[in-house]
Amino acid sequence: GNELRVAEDIKKEFGVSDRRWMWLRAKVLAQEEQWDELEKLSKSKRVPLIGFQGFAEVCLSHSNKMEALKYILKLKEDTKVNFVLRYTDGDIKKAAKLALEQKDLECLQLLREKAIEKTRTANLANEIDEYVSQLRSKK
Repeated sequence: GNELRVAEDIKKEFGVSDRRWMWLRAKVLAQEEQWDELEKLSKSKRVPLIGFQGFAEVCLSHSNKMEALKYILKLKEDTKVNFVLRYTDGDIKKAAKLALEQKDLECLQLLREKAIEKTRTANLANEIDEYVSQLRSKK
């Protein structure tokens, strides 16, 4: 409402960039737990100025994993894997199950690499291979 108009005037007066402005709005909306407004903001441009990564970031930093997931699933693979791991608190197995549910083969393969790096054993990697096989057989 009126606060937004005042904020817009301040934005113009101090020459705040559109990207910085979107970050500030996203952070404030998350802080105020206005998740519907945050989602509207994410859809205000074809690709948000702060990327879906920025929206996932503010949701996670305000402990709203379910809201963060909306944006995490829209990320590119390399970034998505890191956010999926944050979403699952670093649990590669849970992250792999989420990737399987989303039918995300590339994410599964990246998680498999991380499983080998982290555990230095093949157990978890073998389990992820099973998920990959499941996905490939359904295609």
